[in-house]
Amino acid sequence: WSRAWTACCYARAGDGEQAFRHLEHLITDFTSTTLLDLHPVTVFQIDGNLGGTAAVLEMLLQSYRERLHLLPALPAAWPDGSVRGLRARGGYEVDLSWQGGRLSAAKITALNDRQCTVKALPMPVTVLDDAGQAVDVHDEDGWLRFDLPGERPYQLLPA
Repeated sequence: WSRAWTACCYARAGDGEQAFRHLEHLITDFTSTTLLDLHPVTVFQIDGNLGGTAAVLEMLLQSYRERLHLLPALPAAWPDGSVRGLRARGGYEVDLSWQGGRLSAAKITALNDRQCTVKALPMPVTVLDDAGQAVDVHDEDGWLRFDLPGERPYQLLPA
């Protein structure tokens, strides 16, 4: 469990390389052939399995104070990928895809009408409503804010 916990801590701190290194050790050094986490020597311990999953999620999406941070700790070992159906605090569902270690698209759906707040990305983005029209986005101290109607998916795309 300690490798999973350490991976979660590094992911929350935005260090994807260290988080990935600890996940690798969790899988290669502390799991059985069935990928169940083992406390040395052979005692099954669910904490490692659940914590490892939490670390992966924390590397891909963080949400706190109803703010979203997309791909906050993506390691170089995962240059391309996608994930669907992640849940975030504040009643969000998020789909992500990335290529070359950079976000290529995100789809955000809120359960209710709200103002969505997303940490600014390293590249300019355009936010499109469910009809494909650009929406007004305000940059406030490194956070992008836009109105998001409930149950209508909006897309974030590199500009």
